[in-house]
Amino acid sequence: MAVDIVSVPSRLLRFLGTPPHRLFIQASPDRVVERALEPVSLRDYDWVVVADDVILSRLRQRRDLPESARLALAPVTDVGTMGHITSRIGLSTRLEAAGLRTPPFEVVADIDGAQAAAERLGYPVVLKADSGSSGKAVVRADRDADLDSTRAILSSSLLLVQR
Repeated sequence: MAVDIVSVPSRLLRFLGTPPHRLFIQASPDRVVERALEPVSLRDYDWVVVADDVILSRLRQRRDLPESARLALAPVTDVGTMGHITSRIGLSTRLEAAGLRTPPFEVVADIDGAQAAAERLGYPVVLKADSGSSGKAVVRADRDADLDSTRAILSSSLLLVQR
């Protein structure tokens, strides 16, 4: 199977075990999206998979692109469901609504709300800012004192608290 990769410098490359068929390094996430949408790119492939959080986030934000283009690259069936792509809260909510197993969770507005949720869910809990990737803005808390120390780290407007 031939694999082509379109990526920004150094992203994804560290995860490759074998070199791709062709590698296209682009200067920015916007350019990656544009390159992936070029007519020859889409016509030459059965699948085009965007597997980078930064690029998926940029794709979600690119309202200037036609809906068909955004759907061709995003792992969704309609643009109305793109919210779960870069939202930890959106993903947990969609999984639960679909009846798929997901850790018990609550959505809270701040660390005080997280402490109350942790008491209801039971420790240990994992706190996550709504958006982020590669483990950024994710903190494990085994007790209330752990949550107090996260105030500066997790200043997001909404937090996901998972058991």
